[in-house]
This record gives sequence, C-alpha cells and structure tokens, in this order.
Amino acid sequence: MRTRSALATAVFTALMFTACGGSDGGSALSQRDFEDTLADVCSRAQKKLDKIDEPADAGDVERFAQDVAEVYTDTKERLADINPPEDVASDFSDFQDVIDDQIKAIGDLEDAGKDEDEAKINKALERITKRNEDQAQIADDLGVDECAPTA
Repeated sequence: MRTRSALATAVFTALMFTACGGSDGGSALSQRDFEDTLADVCSRAQKKLDKIDEPADAGDVERFAQDVAEVYTDTKERLADINPPEDVASDFSDFQDVIDDQIKAIGDLEDAGKDEDEAKINKALERITKRNEDQAQIADDLGVDECAPTA
C-alpha cells in the first residue's frame, strides 16, 4: 500500500507543471508583450492543472494523465498564434518541442496507467522529469517564470 501511495505522489509531483509552447502567424510581439502573453497563458494552464485531483493509486493514473493531457493540448492550441520576437524565436520553438514531448510522455503515462503497470508509469515519469528540467531552463531563457514547471 505504501508503494502505491508513493507512486501516486510521484505522479502528481512530476506532472504538476505549467504547459506552454507554440508559435505561428501574426506580427512579432514586442519582448514585453510576448512575456506578458506567455505568462498569462501559462498561469491559466497552471490554475487548471492545480484543479486536477491527485491520483490515489496506479488505477487513477490513466484518468489523471487524460486530464493533464487535455490542459496541455488546449494550452498548445492557444499559443499557436503567438509570434515571438525574433531574438527569442529559437528558444520559443525549443519550448514548443519540449511541450510536444511532454504530451507524448503523458500519453505513455496514460497507457501505463490503463495497464496499472508501475514500471511503465515510472519510466514515463522519468521522461517527464527530464523534460521538466529542459522546460525550466527554456522558461528561464525566455524570461517567463510562470512557464517553468511547478511541483
């Protein structure tokens, strides 16, 4: 029982991060407008993530991952029209790549949760944790703390 409780805590901690990413269309925003827009989108996503119930055990991981994936997908879509300033466009693109990887890893977590396979759950969590580190660095490079993972 203790293993399942620890697993649930690890899943919750690893996935309670902010979703951001994307770029496309429109004229480039000023640096300040870009940072403000990105911070707003990430803050809204974090509020949604904060409302998702922590999984009680491996059997709850599938539902949890589905809820988190929905937030990430919605956030990515909202950011699709943001056109960053030229000097941060590469970092913003890298950030979007991280979010894409997170969405894929969350899908893997969902599959592992469906099977209640703790080894696969842990493998997906390791991938998510690594990408969290990348996400935090890129958020810092972009100057948008609200887009760094929170735990």
